[in-house]
Amino acid sequence: MKTCKKCEKTYEDVESNFHKDKSRYDGFHCYCKTCRKSQMKEHYYFKNPKVKRTCIDCGIDISDLNIREFVHYPTLM
Repeated sequence: MKTCKKCEKTYEDVESNFHKDKSRYDGFHCYCKTCRKSQMKEHYYFKNPKVKRTCIDCGIDISDLNIREFVHYPTLM
């Protein structure tokens, strides 16, 4: 039985709800897998505030565009 430090839920099955961490005294991370996933997502977007996405055909930056409204007519070579 282990309690997550972030959400404070208690889990019976430690191995399926916590990632392994050899540096910890019990061998598992202090955050549950759900909290760890959200923490890593926040960390990624903090470190990369604007992930640059470009069109494969023409190289236009499409990270600010709504992809469903983007219509691309590639030029014929």
